[in-house]
Amino acid sequence: MTTGESSQGQRQRGTRPRVTAGIRPIEPSQMASVMRESMDPFAVDSSIRNAISTCWRTLPDNHRSPDRVEAEVLRIVRRALDDFKADVAAFGF
Repeated sequence: MTTGESSQGQRQRGTRPRVTAGIRPIEPSQMASVMRESMDPFAVDSSIRNAISTCWRTLPDNHRSPDRVEAEVLRIVRRALDDFKADVAAFGF
């Protein structure tokens, strides 16, 4: 392999691109376990706080207030939970 050669160039020549050390293939059946191991206890909290911040930033300046952000976030969460329940009922997982 030459320096700077792309993965696409390697595939065209029939060779496999080098993989960074430490990356290992994961079987689909192991994915849930690996995800739980890689997520710290604060992952959900962080995601929710990011969503709240995003909601604040996307509201027009004249509509920004803690009460308005709370209403919007709760509306979105309620819709997502309702969709999740409908998916569980439809697909049985």
